[in-house]
Amino acid sequence: MQDYIQQLTDGRTRVMREVEGIPVTIYFSEKDDEDILEKVKSMIMDAYAERKLREGKQSNFSPQ
Repeated sequence: MQDYIQQLTDGRTRVMREVEGIPVTIYFSEKDDEDILEKVKSMIMDAYAERKLREGKQSNFSPQ
Protein backbone atom coordinates (compact mmCIF):
# COMPACT_ATOMS: atom_id res chain seq x y z
CA MET A 1 0.00 0.00 0.00
CA GLN A 2 1.31 3.43 -0.86
CA ASP A 3 0.71 6.59 1.11
CA TYR A 4 -2.69 7.95 0.20
CA ILE A 5 -3.93 11.45 1.01
CA GLN A 6 -7.48 12.52 0.22
CA GLN A 7 -9.30 15.79 0.83
CA LEU A 8 -12.87 14.89 1.84
CA THR A 9 -15.93 16.93 0.87
CA ASP A 10 -16.56 17.93 4.51
CA GLY A 11 -13.12 19.60 4.71
CA ARG A 12 -11.32 16.83 6.56
CA THR A 13 -8.16 15.21 5.24
CA ARG A 14 -7.69 11.43 5.25
CA VAL A 15 -4.15 10.02 5.32
CA MET A 16 -3.67 6.29 4.78
CA ARG A 17 -0.34 4.48 5.16
CA GLU A 18 0.80 0.93 5.78
CA VAL A 19 2.81 0.57 9.00
CA GLU A 20 4.58 -2.75 9.52
CA GLY A 21 2.07 -4.45 7.22
CA ILE A 22 -1.00 -2.95 8.91
CA PRO A 23 -3.06 -0.28 7.12
CA VAL A 24 -3.46 2.86 9.28
CA THR A 25 -5.91 5.69 8.55
CA ILE A 26 -5.80 9.10 10.24
CA TYR A 27 -8.43 11.79 9.75
CA PHE A 28 -7.52 15.44 10.28
CA SER A 29 -10.20 18.04 10.91
CA GLU A 30 -10.97 20.91 8.57
CA LYS A 31 -9.26 23.41 10.86
CA ASP A 32 -5.89 22.82 12.49
CA ASP A 33 -6.09 22.67 16.26
CA GLU A 34 -2.57 22.98 17.70
CA ASP A 35 -3.58 21.34 20.99
CA ILE A 36 -4.97 18.25 19.26
CA LEU A 37 -2.02 18.04 16.86
CA GLU A 38 0.43 18.18 19.79
CA LYS A 39 -1.48 15.44 21.64
CA VAL A 40 -1.45 13.21 18.53
CA LYS A 41 2.27 13.84 18.05
CA SER A 42 2.92 12.99 21.69
CA MET A 43 0.90 9.76 21.44
CA ILE A 44 2.80 8.68 18.32
CA MET A 45 6.19 9.43 19.87
CA ASP A 46 5.26 7.67 23.14
CA ALA A 47 4.22 4.56 21.19
CA TYR A 48 7.48 4.71 19.22
CA ALA A 49 9.58 5.02 22.39
CA GLU A 50 7.65 2.16 24.02
CA ARG A 51 8.24 -0.10 21.02
CA LYS A 52 11.95 0.74 20.99
CA LEU A 53 12.16 0.00 24.72
CA ARG A 54 10.40 -3.35 24.20
CA GLU A 55 12.86 -4.20 21.44
CA GLY A 56 15.75 -3.27 23.70
CA LYS A 57 16.86 -0.33 21.60
CA GLN A 58 17.57 3.21 22.72
CA SER A 59 15.08 5.76 21.40
CA ASN A 60 16.09 9.24 20.23
CA PHE A 61 12.87 10.58 21.78
CA SER A 62 12.87 11.78 25.37
CA PRO A 63 9.52 12.77 26.92
CA GLN A 64 9.17 16.41 27.94
